[in-house]
Amino acid sequence: MDLPNVSIAVVRFDPGDPTDQTLYVGTDLGLYRTTDGGSTWARYGNLPTVRITDISVSWNGSLLRVSTYGRGLWEIYPHSEASAAPGNGDWDRNGVVDFLDLAALASRLGTSAGAPTRVPPSPRYDSALDLTGVATQIEDADLSALLGKIGSAP
Repeated sequence: MDLPNVSIAVVRFDPGDPTDQTLYVGTDLGLYRTTDGGSTWARYGNLPTVRITDISVSWNGSLLRVSTYGRGLWEIYPHSEASAAPGNGDWDRNGVVDFLDLAALASRLGTSAGAPTRVPPSPRYDSALDLTGVATQIEDADLSALLGKIGSAP
């Protein structure tokens, strides 16, 4: 799929993507994403077909905030989707598995990909922390695997 032939209001890259291949584009017809440097594009985020006015990407790529014209502000959690391969445990993407990664995993124990939001809101599943065991679920085996990696490179 390609980008539609409409105006583009905003382009943002994902600073959390180590390959620098992930880009987000806000158009008059919604949000689009590429993970291959622009060769292919797809609608993204389950947003309505509406003009995107701005996009904010968190420093580790785990949160997108998308503002629209007339439909409010949306939050999207890209890492809450199931990953094709096991994560590396480096949640903050600083090149070392440390306490912040351990805290992120501990706060997400028991979460699953695609699980509905709980009230009160809690941290969502993050595929970077899903190291072993059942795919799409953060569990005790992931915690044990991460503890074995503490202090090392991902």
